[in-house]
This record gives sequence, structure tokens and C-alpha cells, in this order.
Amino acid sequence: MNMCTPTVRQARCSLTLSGLLLLLCADFSLSVQAATYYIDAIRGNDAWSGTVNVPTGTQQNNGPWRTLARVQSATLAPGDTVLLRCDQTWRESLAISATGTAAAPILIGRFSPSICTKNPVISGEQPIPNYAWTRQAGNVYQTRYPVNLLRTAGSTAGFSSWSANADHTLIADASCASSTSACVSLTSGTSATLAISGNFAVEAGNRLTIEYRVKLPLGVSVTVVPRRGAVPFDTIGTTRTVVGTGAWQSFSYESTFSATSSAARIDFIVPAGGRQASIVDMRVGFAGLAPRQLLSGGTALPIAHHPNRGFDTTRPSSMFATIGADADRVSLNGGTVSTFLTPGTNFVLPPGGNVTPGLGITIRTNGWMMDERIVASQQNGNIVFDRPSSFQIDRNWGFFLSGARWMLDTPGEWLYDPTTSLLTVWMPDSLAPGTRLGSGVGDVGLNLAGSAFLYVSNVDVRGFNVGISMRDGNTLRYSNSTVANSGEFGVDAINCLFCEIRRDAINNSVRDAISATSPTGSTTDGLRVVGNSISNSGIKGPTPGSLDVPLRSLGAVRAGKNAVIQDNAIINAGYIGILASSGSSVMGNRVENACLVLNDCAGIYTSGANNAGNIDSNTVI
Repeated sequence: MNMCTPTVRQARCSLTLSGLLLLLCADFSLSVQAATYYIDAIRGNDAWSGTVNVPTGTQQNNGPWRTLARVQSATLAPGDTVLLRCDQTWRESLAISATGTAAAPILIGRFSPSICTKNPVISGEQPIPNYAWTRQAGNVYQTRYPVNLLRTAGSTAGFSSWSANADHTLIADASCASSTSACVSLTSGTSATLAISGNFAVEAGNRLTIEYRVKLPLGVSVTVVPRRGAVPFDTIGTTRTVVGTGAWQSFSYESTFSATSSAARIDFIVPAGGRQASIVDMRVGFAGLAPRQLLSGGTALPIAHHPNRGFDTTRPSSMFATIGADADRVSLNGGTVSTFLTPGTNFVLPPGGNVTPGLGITIRTNGWMMDERIVASQQNGNIVFDRPSSFQIDRNWGFFLSGARWMLDTPGEWLYDPTTSLLTVWMPDSLAPGTRLGSGVGDVGLNLAGSAFLYVSNVDVRGFNVGISMRDGNTLRYSNSTVANSGEFGVDAINCLFCEIRRDAINNSVRDAISATSPTGSTTDGLRVVGNSISNSGIKGPTPGSLDVPLRSLGAVRAGKNAVIQDNAIINAGYIGILASSGSSVMGNRVENACLVLNDCAGIYTSGANNAGNIDSNTVI
């Protein structure tokens, strides 16, 4: 017999027995009330309750949610569960700020009506269609960013048209010939007429920017509708109404799409009566951040840089130009730093190459440190930085530059120029990109920052700057999942108390795979890192070699104090394999190929006065 009658979030009891009965009801109310929400990117609908795993009813009036944005807007309570459908991908991030309890944690996982063959994926990788690329020169291809997902071929820029009476016209419009894009003009017939854009692929939850210029007669209203390009031709994005002024007007706005379609389109609905609408510069592209990575087959391509690896035959594996002289000495915060460097004789610029403000410069100041700075100026042959180096700069260490088109001179490199919004690439095989490239644009894939007692299992994350954020959390757990292709950190666990990362695969993190200590010294207490497979951290590419551009990392696993780091396999780390602070237990791990970028290094490195840790039964190769 159920002694409690549940309401939406509380259980109430008939207090006719005793105070003991009230306590029993309070103890069980959370489990009685806990909800399970299902997310299905193909069959779901954000207007439904989300508590049913498949659409139900003859009119399909209830079922799972569709997008992660809907989960993010929900108020999750202790004991609630969120399940993502297996074998599906969401190209959006998920941020959850919620608190469970030790007795009733919030759970995030997967579901399937049958056998689950693949974990659901939260992806920051935005595919770039083959028709977006144009040849810039030789084997170098280029596209504007955000990438235009529309097919815009032909004199009418990919537009078609429709009206019930078929008595309208659609023509190329010479009145906007000054535009760099093809322009169309539609004149409506005796019924409302549609100017229909080219098709583009979209997935539920995609946040896209819609841009266009339009010229309408004064006072004429046109409705702009993103819709599915096939039956049922339903609206799947934000609808806008544009009122004509008699002059050209420019529009740019974001729309979160509610459905997946391989042939979505934008309709301009022009009222009947011979009304004219001219449209130009139509674009649909991914909204948000500039590209952080360019990925080919899941591998991050290196940014264009100078010099190239092997430019100096006496050091064929190095891409660092030599520093020709000791730099200045500046006292700062109790240390000695430098504000510029003097290039050595082996730093030679190619024709058209210049050292200009705004370029990136990576400086090897000593065996264990690389600084990433911006060029502020060049004075008297010296390269001046935007801020001082971490340590004083001595001669015979090295540096390289990045960030200019003239540096893109080798297959496998890419560049994004924020001043022109141009994304440029030379494919590793020197062929056209086709559909082989995707850009990593997301900031944080799964953001649990500040949450407590929240457990995630069997949900993969890839292609974000930070895969998982557990920062400032308490008793968070991430398990049985994969984090891949992170532009910075695989897992950010700084200040996460008593959190756990268990049985995960964390691959291809440009910096640390697991970071639990900030540069300012803020650290984590009680982190458990157990049974994980960690590969290629602190290197950019599948293995160190010709496609690798070194960046600074501190350790594949930086676990903070009082950590348990046990039974992990770590292979290919740019710097330290395991960095353990005081009171930590490091047992049964295998570390292979650490210290690939920096030296003064170790497979396992302990820190902190009176460390009092335990290191036992590890293998370092």
C-alpha cells in the first residue's frame, strides 16, 4: 500500500497515524516523485512532456523531447533521470545546473527500445558541405565563416518558386548587380507566392544564423519561414515578418531548429497581387563561436605556422626558429621575465611574409615551459609581445609564429582569419575537401559546473573546446563514455570536490586530458580517476610527428590533492603523464610515451610539500 499521495514535486501524507508515518513519507517522497525524461533527436517534440520514450496517441500528442536545449530549460529535481536515445547525435551543448542528493542523485544516461549499439553523442563538430568550398589558389580551398549551408548555384542563387495558380515570375535581378552574390526577383501572381531557397541539412537543436538582404515595396509584408523541404512542409525554425520600405534592408538573426531534415529550406511568402520581392546575399550558417579546430576524419589539422618542421636540416624534427640573443630582464611578481625576443639567423621569412601585430607567437623559454603570446610590434629587429613571458628568455631556445595566410604553405594546414571571416585549408592529400571536414566551434560540450550529486554515464562528447566541465561541482561522476577532439581540455574538474571519472576514453585533447588544477593554484580535493584510457593529450594530431604543432600542456592527468588515480592507461602525452598533488594514491597505471613536447618531465610526477602520497605498482615506458 502506498502511504503517500504524490503531487508534482512533494508527497503529502494523511497524518492520522503518528509523526513516524510523516518521517517515512518524507524519506520516500523523492523516489516516488522522481521523473524520467527521454530525448529523441528524430522522433521527439519539445512541446511534449518528455516522460514517454516513444510518441503515443493516434495524433502523437505525447512523447520524448527532441533537443538538449529543452533539457537545459527544465528544472531537474533530486532523483530525476534524463536519457538520450542511443545511436543519435546532438550538435548542441548541454548545460545542467542542478543538485541531487546522496540518496537521490540526478542521472544522465542513454536508452533504446532495443539493443544499444552506440552511445548518444553531444557534438561540437559542424560538418562543412562540399559545395561551400571554392579553390583559392593551387591546392588551397576557402570558405567564408559561418559556412553557408545553402546551395546557391545558378543565376537565381538556388532559389525556386511556387504559387497555386502558377502565374508568377522568378528572374535574376540586375538591380542588385553590385552585390557579390546572385540576386533574384519574384513577382507574385493572383495568389500568395513562395520564393524558396536552396536546400540545406539541419539537425534538431542546431542554432543557425539566417542572413539576407531584401527589397520590398513600401508597406508590403513578407513572411520568412524556415521549413522542412518535404511533406509535411512544417515550420521548423523562427518565423519573421519583414515590412517593405522601398529600399534594401539587411537582416541577420538566430534560429534554433526544432527538427532534423536533410532538405530544409527558407520560404519567403509574398502576398498576391503582383507584388515584387528582390532577395540577395542569402546565407544560413552555424551561429556562435569562431572555429577552434578543423577536423578531418576525427583528427585535428594543425594551424598554419612558420617555420615548418624540418626547415633546419641540422634539427630535422624541430619547427622552432632559434632565439639569437638573451632578451631583456624584467622583475615581475618575484620572478624575472622578458618582453621581447631576438630572432636567430635561421629565422628566414619567405617572399610575402611579414611579422605583423596580431600574429601568434609560441616561445620555448626553457625545458618545461612554452608561452603563447601575441605579437605587439617589431622594433629594431626584435619581436615584442603583448605581455611578458613566464620566464626570462635566453639565446638558443626557440619560437614559431602562427596566424597569417602566407604561412599556409604545406599540405595538412589550415587558417581562420577573423578579420575577413575566411576559413582556408590545404588538405593533407592536396585534394578538394569534399565533405571530409568539420569545424569544432563549441565552447563546453557537457557543462555540469556548480552542480552536485549528478552522475553521467554512456554519453559521448566530442569536438568542443572543453569536453566536460565539472568545475566547482560536488560529487559529480562521468563514466563509461568517450570524450574526443577537445580543443583545450578533455575534462575540466577544477575545484570539483569528491568527483569521479571512471572507465572513460579521453582522446585527442590539445592540452590536458583531465585538468583539476588551475594556473592560479586553485585545486581539486578527492578526485577519483579510475580505469580510463587516455591518449594523445598535449599534442595536436593522432601521434606526434609531421602534423603536430606543439602547445603547452601540464599533464595528461592533473588530479589535485587527495586523489585516487588507479588502473588508467595513458599513452602519448605532451608533458607529464600523471601529476599528483599531496595525499594522492597512484596505483596500477600504465604510462607510455610521456614528455613528447616538453622535458624536465616524468611519467609520474608528485608535487607539494610533505606530499604523503602513495605510488605503487605502476608501469612507465
